[in-house]
Amino acid sequence: MGWLSCRIRYIGVTTTSSRRSEELARVMRNEPLDFSGIDYAIDNRNVEDSILPLAAERQIGVLVYLPFGRTRLWQRVADRELPIGPPSSTPRRGRSSSSSTC
Repeated sequence: MGWLSCRIRYIGVTTTSSRRSEELARVMRNEPLDFSGIDYAIDNRNVEDSILPLAAERQIGVLVYLPFGRTRLWQRVADRELPIGPPSSTPRRGRSSSSSTC
């Protein structure tokens, strides 16, 4: 291995295609991986029953890609107005509840 053993610290695989889940699971079962990168989004949770438990069992780290589903989530809420903000009785981050306002 020579110089590679000094340069490569982690080995992993990635896929964002749900059609490749079975192949990904096979590789995760048979190869000494450190991580796997997957598409796991608020509207795409297909990997919950297979890939995530396998990663936990084999102690493989998981990198989550596209948590908001590429643009799918934003397309669903594009026509909605943004919320005004927290009520004035809710402390904002960085302020203690006893701070005074001017």
